[in-house]
Amino acid sequence: PSASKSEATSNFVQNLRANSVLVLTAGNYNQYIRLLPPLNVSKEEIDTFINVFEATYNSYILTSN
Repeated sequence: PSASKSEATSNFVQNLRANSVLVLTAGNYNQYIRLLPPLNVSKEEIDTFINVFEATYNSYILTSN
């Protein structure tokens, strides 16, 4: 993996954190996004995560091009 992939992942994770989603980077080059939900996560919390993740992803893709 190139440095640009790790930089892109890091930027995406920062955008998620700005939207109150706690995630980590993982992998030898920090090229993966690691999710750490609690064992008692509710369906509503999962739905909220999916909505924020999708909105952040769409926004990130639009601004990256």
